[in-house]
Amino acid sequence: MTGWPLRPDRDSFGPEVENSSPVRDARRQWDARIANLIMWQCAGMGLVTPRTALAFVAEPSPSVVARVETWNPKRLTAPPYDDPSLTRSATGDYLIAYPTPVPDEAGDDAAISFLWATAHVIDPDPSVVRKAQAAVDAQTNRIRVCVFNSANALVDGSTVVLFGW
Repeated sequence: MTGWPLRPDRDSFGPEVENSSPVRDARRQWDARIANLIMWQCAGMGLVTPRTALAFVAEPSPSVVARVETWNPKRLTAPPYDDPSLTRSATGDYLIAYPTPVPDEAGDDAAISFLWATAHVIDPDPSVVRKAQAAVDAQTNRIRVCVFNSANALVDGSTVVLFGW
């Protein structure tokens, strides 16, 4: 089953399996129902799980706090698995660009591309009202994030968590 970075649906795992003979010892044999359930659950999790999670400080010089990506399960940091670039376009307006392409599970180049994104502000003071919005850029390996205060004005100075699908 190849095809990363596309998310596998249930059909990607092949047909439903059947027992070739009755299960006689459940400690040593799996019933086909279990295998089918695991494939069903894996496909479902892959479809709803974000491809990336990024925490960054939204300041004039933005910086990565933490990151994880589905295409980097070993959490490598050397090229081509560099941090995404963070660019502040204006107060409260940030562009996050993920390096692309990156190697897939077979070592072949695969393009990074997002369909949609969401962002959330995590500040230590819950009495300060801030919100963030995110949208995938025309270049689909990039996500634009804007941070707003309670008056809906663009502001800097928050920690933002971004999820991309």
